[in-house]
Amino acid sequence: MIPGLEYEPPHGYNTASPSVQSVEISPQHQSDYHHGQQLHRRRPHANGHSQYNSYNDNDGGDGKYAKKLSAKTVKKLDFFPKLERDYEVRTERGGQATLVGYVIMLVLILAEFWTWRGLNGESLEHIVVDTSLGKRMRVNLNITFPNLHCDDLHLDVIDVAGDSQLDLSDTLFKHRLNLDGTLRSKAKIATEANIKADEDKKKQEALSKDIPADYCGPCYGADEKEGDCCNTCDDVMERYKKKRWNENAVQPLAEQCIREGKGKNEPKRMSNGEGCNLSGHFTVNRVAGNFHIAMGEGVDRDGRHIHQFLPEDRMNFNASHVVHELIFMDEEYGDMVIAGVPGETSMNSVSKVVTEDTGTTGLFQYFIKVVPTKYKGKSGGTLHEKVEHHDTQNAVLPGVFFVYEIYPFAVEVTKNKVPFMHLLIRIMATVGGVFTIMGWIDSALYSREKKSSR
Repeated sequence: MIPGLEYEPPHGYNTASPSVQSVEISPQHQSDYHHGQQLHRRRPHANGHSQYNSYNDNDGGDGKYAKKLSAKTVKKLDFFPKLERDYEVRTERGGQATLVGYVIMLVLILAEFWTWRGLNGESLEHIVVDTSLGKRMRVNLNITFPNLHCDDLHLDVIDVAGDSQLDLSDTLFKHRLNLDGTLRSKAKIATEANIKADEDKKKQEALSKDIPADYCGPCYGADEKEGDCCNTCDDVMERYKKKRWNENAVQPLAEQCIREGKGKNEPKRMSNGEGCNLSGHFTVNRVAGNFHIAMGEGVDRDGRHIHQFLPEDRMNFNASHVVHELIFMDEEYGDMVIAGVPGETSMNSVSKVVTEDTGTTGLFQYFIKVVPTKYKGKSGGTLHEKVEHHDTQNAVLPGVFFVYEIYPFAVEVTKNKVPFMHLLIRIMATVGGVFTIMGWIDSALYSREKKSSR
């Protein structure tokens, strides 16, 4: 007899009672009826009757076994074995080790953050050969002479390659100032200009009485187009300046200048009672040279650059000045402007004043070393400057000289960028390492306590 099992007779077999609770089956009968028949487990139903569930030999047994095997395999891969709460042992020393671990983690995480922040944006400088020597560079200049008339200010540029630019005026602007440094009113300047224009007109009319009405004076090769006329000496001189030719060579020969009494290239007398602000820009070759504002007008004669002035006016040339801005920059990248080097002397806001104690005039020389600087990852470069200056009172040629030297090497600056993911990885490694080491220390101390307590 098998407890809990009932025998279901074949179809047509009569039983004595449908409510048989158990049937005694001999081993022989059991073997006869076991195969090919269905066995049912009886369990109580809610209504008191019996409920039967059939067990079939082919009821998904293989699928359940495969799932159990897969679950066991996954459990073996668990790196984080768990203990029942009843088997966990918590000690005071373990809590102390945990607190120490948290403090260490916090300190190390903050250190990693500050290190990442310091490295992110750090500038790395490398020396490279400057391959842009054939290009020109632009110079921005803004300088004020409180005691010099604008008519006496002439900016000349010369370099070691033999190139010279005399009395630059195309991209430089002169602003007349009062002696107190304020701008002269436009109305007053216009009135003076009109008076001078009337005087010049009357003078020209007196000189042109003997000139035919259809007169067209020659420009001596400086014609802008065929048929251009240069009827006055100023017209000839202006055309020569535009072509950057030596106007002083043609002045004694031009008929217009001879007729107007300007054939002799004599220095003019200085004007007094005003100051002048000179601002604008100009371009120079990327070679060593200088630009200066000195007494008199500069001319080139026999391959030399000289200045013409009246000796008696030398003491009237007050070279006091204020440099508001001086910037060297790449002509190609006009929007990239950075002047000066941190910690070094910049030319901006440099002020030099000539006093009665030091003399009424003087020579000021600024020696500028220009270092081409390229920023990797940007579309342009800049030119940094380092400045030294010397001044000599009562010099032979009073003025302000800016002597510059271009380094043949360039500094390439690369901004170091560390991704945020690197910081996250280092923080995770720090946290994991601290947990592991503190776990080793706690385990070693706990094992030692257990051994000592035995």
